[in-house]
Amino acid sequence: MLGNGQQRVRPVYRGDVVAAIMAAIEGGAPGIYDLTGPEEMTANDLVRLVNRNPRIPIAHTPVWLARTLSLFVPGLSRTFVDVMVRDSTGDPSQAIAEFGLKLTSLHTLWQAT
Repeated sequence: MLGNGQQRVRPVYRGDVVAAIMAAIEGGAPGIYDLTGPEEMTANDLVRLVNRNPRIPIAHTPVWLARTLSLFVPGLSRTFVDVMVRDSTGDPSQAIAEFGLKLTSLHTLWQAT
């Protein structure tokens, strides 16, 4: 995990991304819309959810080290590091209203499978 894992995220289900694209193709006002998931969590919580293990050990790479490594590791750009260590939340309410979206809870989705 880049950073300390406490950055806030609102991960979105890929099926919701497809639904948003399809709804935008079919109509709606042009513009830029935030499309995030309905739940906010830390990046550490997302790793635990995806792995279905609340006790999974998570290795953290300090930001300064990740930025230094970006100079030498192909595919690990400084821009990518900076995006990954920042909060990534947003307000999907405009997209929901404009396109009639119903966002999927990742907690519910992954508990059911």
